[in-house]
Amino acid sequence: MVDPNPGNNSATDSNTVIAPTAGSAKSVPTLGEWALMALSMALAGFAALRMRR
Repeated sequence: MVDPNPGNNSATDSNTVIAPTAGSAKSVPTLGEWALMALSMALAGFAALRMRR
């Protein structure tokens, strides 16, 4: 595909990207296995109740 107006292809970017340093990673909280299973069971139970109506 050819640009019909190549004269308008100018852009500027003033963003600066800083690479993370070693040891700067933060831990992300996650659900434990049992909590995830309980949440799945609760969702499945709610869906089953909604399907019965």
